[in-house]
Amino acid sequence: MVRAGVAGLWAVLVLSAPPSGITPLRAQDNNEIGALCRLEPAKGVLNLAGPTGARVASIRVTTGDFVKRGAVLLTTSGFSSAQADVKNAQAAIERDKKAIAAKVAAQAAAVRAQEAEAAQTSYALQSYVALGSTATAEKEKRIRQYNNQAAQASLAQARALLEVEKADAVTALANSAAKLRDARLRLLQTAVVAPMDGEILDIRYDLGETLDGLAIVMGDVRRTKAVCDVFEGDLRRIQAGSSARISSASLSKSVRGSVIQVGRLINGDTRLGKVVIALDNPAAVARHVGMEVQATITP
Repeated sequence: MVRAGVAGLWAVLVLSAPPSGITPLRAQDNNEIGALCRLEPAKGVLNLAGPTGARVASIRVTTGDFVKRGAVLLTTSGFSSAQADVKNAQAAIERDKKAIAAKVAAQAAAVRAQEAEAAQTSYALQSYVALGSTATAEKEKRIRQYNNQAAQASLAQARALLEVEKADAVTALANSAAKLRDARLRLLQTAVVAPMDGEILDIRYDLGETLDGLAIVMGDVRRTKAVCDVFEGDLRRIQAGSSARISSASLSKSVRGSVIQVGRLINGDTRLGKVVIALDNPAAVARHVGMEVQATITP
């Protein structure tokens, strides 16, 4: 088993075990290899579980539905409240963005005004000094110098405040984003969400029941494969690309395919190895996930 999880969603990827206790078949034609196989989605069967102890509030799918990744399949009693928290957090971010943008814009305008004031006092000082010592008074010159220095100091202060506003804006938006992430995490913890595109194969709970384990089974049956057990002596004759066909009394006709994987490990007890067959027409077996079938492989 390989266990995978996203926020409040737990997904257990179960690669269906090979048929046990049954000896693989040999084909009648000596040039062909027979085997018993099990039909599986190409990416395996996903068993999805929700939070243990939560009560099922809604089931949004039925067996056989095809869903897209991210679709909400089942919700628990805390879902509506958590969903409202997410909406509130999203709204708070938008309010914060507008308020912060207004504050930064106002301070930027103050900087521009102070730049104009500093430029004006600097020009006034330079113009007065340019008149020469015979046409200027020392007292008036000092006054103009003081005005220019004050304007430059005010400009520096305004620019520093603008940087502070920008830094505060980054911090505030980061805090708002963190609150939104937390709200979304809580929302995921109140629902079972599809981690991939696929078909709903089984629903284990009804409305009002308390979750305690696997809730929904799904898999992408659009790419169904056959996982076969083959005698160790026959494995060396099979290679990727070898043609194959599967059949069963439950199928109206055989389905052709080709080998895509030849196992390198042999079961020490059964002396069997794995061979995986990709089917040319997976739709023909889409409703038979888990079914045992016979395969005939042509090396």
